Amino acid sequence: MIVITSAMVLGAMQSAVAQTDMAYEPVPYTITFDGAVYPSALEEIDYPYAQARLGVSGSCLLNVLTNSDQDIAGMTIESCSNASFRVAARNFIDRQTITPTFEEALTAHRLTIVWSIGEAEFDEDYSVADLKE
Repeated sequence: MIVITSAMVLGAMQSAVAQTDMAYEPVPYTITFDGAVYPSALEEIDYPYAQARLGVSGSCLLNVLTNSDQDIAGMTIESCSNASFRVAARNFIDRQTITPTFEEALTAHRLTIVWSIGEAEFDEDYSVADLKE
């Protein structure tokens, strides 16, 4: 399992905030990946802003096909809890490196992505760059 923690400011756009004395607190969130294989570009996923603003958490189940070298040969969405999370999953898939393959025997894996709002715990010594090591 891989967990990404971050925070976003919910409210007015940055340009509107800059012109007022209003202070917006960042809202923590986590995005959890659970499966047997993981795409290399995990940092390419976003929390759907509208759902975060409403305090909605969600999930998607993806099908991941790998070749004999465990390179990702394809990804599809099987199901999502909400249309906004389906769009986020589709955008995530579109940003991945897919290795074209002519192998007939691909292995199917399940990958679950869970977006949770307001539940993140931050580790000051951790960053997305750590995922690439």
